[in-house]
Amino acid sequence: MSAKPNTLSYTSKNTNDFLKALEENEVQYVDFNFTDMRGKWQHTAQHVDSIDGSMIDDGIYFDGSSIAGWKSINESDMILKADVGKWCMDPFAAQPTMKVFCDVLEPSTGENYNRDPRSIAKAAEDYLKKLGIADTVYCGPEAEFFVFDDVRIHNTMKQVLKLIVQKVHTIQAAITKWVTWVTVHASKAVTSLKLRLTACQTYARR
Repeated sequence: MSAKPNTLSYTSKNTNDFLKALEENEVQYVDFNFTDMRGKWQHTAQHVDSIDGSMIDDGIYFDGSSIAGWKSINESDMILKADVGKWCMDPFAAQPTMKVFCDVLEPSTGENYNRDPRSIAKAAEDYLKKLGIADTVYCGPEAEFFVFDDVRIHNTMKQVLKLIVQKVHTIQAAITKWVTWVTVHASKAVTSLKLRLTACQTYARR
């Protein structure tokens, strides 16, 4: 495997291969990623000095009660186990950061947590294969984003400013104008049709 900084993504065969990739990319932080039931992105970053083979193999503990719809406070311990088979370098991070997706496990059993979307997808894939319907499942995210004309952030001791500019009014004005045009012309067409029907009825009575 030949890995270079700022590349998009690579695969690792095992934990040792993954640790080797950390050195080759001069990684400072590893960002462990997962999603909740609503599809919200969750993550926790660890400095590379705290990462070794046992952490990757055993996983890291985190508080599941902080995730909406997951665990209550009295049973909040959960495990994030990195999937070393796929990782990527974060092109936007200030420090060299590797992002890796994780499986969420129950610490008492070591099994996949049944409210983790990744666990659900894996269970669905296994069920599909069991039924013999297919042997491959393709899943992808829904592309959803916002386009802004300008974003400004200003933080000082006396002022905090977050300004988002989106010229929605221009789009809304165009839509309103189009709807108005359609409504007016449709109204004229209906009026014209009514006049013609009235004329026909008058002619028929003669």
